Order: sequence, then C-alpha cells, then structure tokens
Amino acid sequence: MRLIMIFCLMTFPVITAKGATTFNNEASFLGSAGLVALESFEALPATSPSPGVASIASGQVTITNSTATGDFDIWDQPASAGHATHGDKYLVWYGLTTSASLTFTFPAPLAAFGLNIVDYGYPTHSTPLTFSTNAGDSGVAAVAIDAIDSEQFFGLLGSPFTSITFYRGALSDGVVFDEIYFRALPEPTAVALAGMAIVGLVALRRRN
Repeated sequence: MRLIMIFCLMTFPVITAKGATTFNNEASFLGSAGLVALESFEALPATSPSPGVASIASGQVTITNSTATGDFDIWDQPASAGHATHGDKYLVWYGLTTSASLTFTFPAPLAAFGLNIVDYGYPTHSTPLTFSTNAGDSGVAAVAIDAIDSEQFFGLLGSPFTSITFYRGALSDGVVFDEIYFRALPEPTAVALAGMAIVGLVALRRRN
C-alpha cells in the first residue's frame, strides 16, 4: 500500500441527488480527496477462472460477489494485456448471465473512494454500471464504450460509508477493476488526542 497526494486544477465533478460529488477524472479526484491509500491487488496471487467465488480480500478491502454465475478472479497483465492500470494484477468480473452486484466493504467509514473501470460492457445493449453506498448515495459509475480495453475512472466524495456496491445488467459482458483509492475518516479517539495536543502546545507557548 502507498500513500498518494496529487493536486490538479482540472475538475469534472458531478453532484448526486443526495449531495455526494462523483468524478470521472482520476487526477481531479485525487486533487480533491486528500491523502489516500491505494489497493491494486499486487500482493494477491493470480487465480484461474473461478465460478462461484464469493469474496476476495486484499488489504483493507473485502469484495463480495452477489452471484455464483460467472467468474470472479485476480488476473495478471500477461493473461490479458492492457487491463491493469497499476502494476500487473487486476480484478476481473465477467461471464454473467444474470443481473448481479459487487460490494466493496471497508473496516472503517470512508470519506473518499475511487477506482479504475476497464473494458465495461457492450455499447449496443449494455446498461450503465451503477452504484450505491450504505450511506444512501447512488448514481452511475460507468457506461458502455465502443472501444476494447476502454478505461473509465469513478471517484466519490460523500457521506461517510463502509460499503459501496456496483450493479450490472445481465448482458453487460466483463468488467475489470484496478487501482482502488480510499481515505478513511480518522477515529474519534485520534481526533480527540490531536485536539488535546494542540491545546497543550498553545498553553506551553503562552507560559513561555
């Protein structure tokens, strides 16, 4: 895992009905999200197609597949060149014949979340990839683009949430996820300790 801080003047934000801000530009999201952690599956072994796999855990995120139909795996770059957006590993979710969902769950509430979405859907008959969080934010994460290995970015700044779910239709082909960014909210204890430290520092300066 690494920490990243990137600033950019270009922004492409969209405000959802509930007030969250979504981004389709990675640099713009990173410039607004602050200090984020990165998970790109590099520590996991590549797996063979695995119908019926229920979940995959990597670092601080657990990803759960809602259906036993289709394949849900970690692949590496040589298996399908052009899919990884960071390193060699990436998450593949494909071969579904029914509508399904994929849920990303974290141990602590998040203030920011983002990821790259590659090669989503068929432009002739696929529905958009939509999302919802357990805080009530929802919207469109990606659309089907008429290009092989098309890359889209989705970022979210909204009400604190611990899980985000993506939904796809029955005829949406495969989709690849990589380069997951997230920023957890500080724990109340840490905030309180920081506040006490600041008060103590001010008092010390006044004495001096």
